[in-house]
Amino acid sequence: MWRLGAVAVLAVPGLALAHDFWIQPNAFWVPTGGTTTMSILVGHGSYRSKSLIEANRITRFDRYGPDGHSDRRPELKLGSATTDTTLHFGPSGEYLYALATNATPSELPGIRFTDYLKVEGLTPALALRQRTGMTDAPGRELYSRRAKALIQVGNAPATDVATRRIGLSLELVLERDPYTLPPGADLPVRVFYEGKPLAGGTVKLNNLDFDERPLATHVTDAAGRALFRVPRIGNWQLNVIWTKPIKGNPKADFETTFSSLTFGYPRPPMSRRARKATAGSGRYQPRLAIPSPRSEGSRDDDAKRRVEHKSCGSDRARLRRACIGASDRNRHRRPDQRLYRADTIHRRGQSRDRAAGPGARTPRLHQLDRASRHSRRARDGGQPSVDRSRGVAGIALSRRRSVARRRDWRDAVDARHRPRIGGEPV
Repeated sequence: MWRLGAVAVLAVPGLALAHDFWIQPNAFWVPTGGTTTMSILVGHGSYRSKSLIEANRITRFDRYGPDGHSDRRPELKLGSATTDTTLHFGPSGEYLYALATNATPSELPGIRFTDYLKVEGLTPALALRQRTGMTDAPGRELYSRRAKALIQVGNAPATDVATRRIGLSLELVLERDPYTLPPGADLPVRVFYEGKPLAGGTVKLNNLDFDERPLATHVTDAAGRALFRVPRIGNWQLNVIWTKPIKGNPKADFETTFSSLTFGYPRPPMSRRARKATAGSGRYQPRLAIPSPRSEGSRDDDAKRRVEHKSCGSDRARLRRACIGASDRNRHRRPDQRLYRADTIHRRGQSRDRAAGPGARTPRLHQLDRASRHSRRARDGGQPSVDRSRGVAGIALSRRRSVARRRDWRDAVDARHRPRIGGEPV
């Protein structure tokens, strides 16, 4: 609830802020010697946008990797409509980028600030406002940002970059490398605030491709630890917020810090239909992150139509394949099964032959001649018979005789398996 209101008042300078803030590389997996663009984003879902943060607010933009630690603030080119910089890499391995901003004041109406504290799990601040009778008073705070991003370059073995603490005031630290984590294993995360484990912090896991709401939310234990099960597909963000009361500042009552960590896995190849659907949208839509709203039946129908279009270009070709296949299978069937299969093929063409008129010889019936000849000879004792597939009268006669023979066969089978008394069926 507060999120929508916070984004709505972003246009007013000095007021509320959007919660989510993160480093978004165009690709989290980059080939050796490659580059990728990077943007600083805020918001969530349909309210996501590029951050308009000014360069003088960024106090830190560092890189940690196989070639050591370096300051990358000169590479930032803020103000562009799409990207904030292009990342260049050294040798293969994992690289960790870290960004920090200074504090700026923010003020929200009392009811909105209270909702914000509840949503983000900032219970100490909420309890303090209730205890001091300030629940309806405007919420004033100084807020700052912290963000980290983990990027894999090439196929070099994993190092300790992913699990390294770098000294942010509010920091999310991975205890296992997500890029080497076995499928189905939990990803442990610890939260440190001012150098100490943070207990009671609310950590959220967001799928950056579908971030209307968090995929999972956990509260850290006494050791500042939380466990998440992260699918090995898509781009992911962990974020946490914490605040503490301050005194002696005429502009704020709390000092709040936002922190995030982003990582991602290689994108699966997109189908031609998916590429066409996302062309020109400027945003990647993964194929498997969310199931299609269409039913299973519709997908089966699509698959059936694709098979028919590929292998059976016309009714005549489709019928020919069915007849030849039935004729081959009839060689291994009992006489009653052969008759049933031949009659089934006859019924398939019956409606079309009626439209052609009595005595007509359509292409469909022409294909039926060869398929049913073997069955008719087996039924008539191996002797050639009159072609009953010519016209509606022949089909009706053949069908009546086949039905009668199948009925006699069923009666004979039932008689053999019926209980007997004194040698006679009951």
